[in-house]
Amino acid sequence: MNLVEAKSILVTGQAPSVEELLPFMEDRVPYRVMQSSLRRAALPSFQAWEDIPGHLSAWAQKQKNCTPPNLTLQEILRQHLYAGEKAIRLTKYEATGELTISEIARAVQAAELPISPYRSIYPLPLNDDALDSVETGCFPVEIVQDEKKTAVMFCSRRIYREEVRLPQPEDGEPFSDFVEIFGIRYQRKQRFDVLVIDTENDNFEFRIDASSHIGVREMERAAEDFMSAASNFLKRVTNNAAFDYGVTRNFFPALRAFYNDKNCCVTELGFKTDGGAPTKTAKARRRGEDVRADLFHKGGSQAVGGNIDPYKITVEWPSGLPGAEVELPGTVSLLNQVNPSLTLSVLRGCGTEAEVVSVLAKLNSAI
Repeated sequence: MNLVEAKSILVTGQAPSVEELLPFMEDRVPYRVMQSSLRRAALPSFQAWEDIPGHLSAWAQKQKNCTPPNLTLQEILRQHLYAGEKAIRLTKYEATGELTISEIARAVQAAELPISPYRSIYPLPLNDDALDSVETGCFPVEIVQDEKKTAVMFCSRRIYREEVRLPQPEDGEPFSDFVEIFGIRYQRKQRFDVLVIDTENDNFEFRIDASSHIGVREMERAAEDFMSAASNFLKRVTNNAAFDYGVTRNFFPALRAFYNDKNCCVTELGFKTDGGAPTKTAKARRRGEDVRADLFHKGGSQAVGGNIDPYKITVEWPSGLPGAEVELPGTVSLLNQVNPSLTLSVLRGCGTEAEVVSVLAKLNSAI
């Protein structure tokens, strides 16, 4: 969806200033995504976040008839809240009774959204004091629609376990045998989760806020919580207590499909080889490098006759979708299941809805 052109239900009020928007954007919008978003909006790019206010102020003084920079930044932020850094779960809707997915979408479009502290300041987040005092729950704050999709933005307070990659100690001890080191902390933040009703493909998309470095189990738990909250919202607006999302899509086949796809670049891979050998991981040292082209990986793959079983993978498309990547964060236990199921994927580096649509199309074609 193009949020600029889409029908939008918002609480009206004064738009936040550049200085109010930037700290939040710096906290959650990747540097490269912000650079490309500014260029796409015909605004000057930057070398450091603190340079942006000065650059935009000088630019606005020369462009007398331009849209105020704070309004453009607000739209960039809204696009990112819908499209950027999301864990994705998909379901295929199967109509029950007389309730079609188009009728569900129309009921959502006509819904009255409750006033909440989140909605009064959206797209900015609540400050820490307000977040501490806000009522527990998942609150709809905005509805947008176009010809094919209807989306609802939900805000909530979430406490989650965050995993942060730590640098190796300079002396190397006592972690010299470890490739990566992670620290764990608990964070309380406002989350921005999105329910998308895709009437063209009869899908429900659940886009769970993955802007922080949370682990797979935390993302799965957040997905379950959000799906439950969104279900309650849909039951209310459709007046259908028996509403059900349908069948959850399984991303497991995409592991092998992406590994075999020469049109994508595999930047991280977790796998086992034929014969039950220990698990292995491979990770590109630089962006744009494909681990399948690494001499060590090619030699190992040839040694086992190409019998590699991926259980997690990260891919990108440097030529077609620069910056966008999909992670399928499976665990090795998947390979021991009779009917393995992977229901979560993670999209990073997207800045617009169009990029998300392109990535989801590739993901759908892989399953």
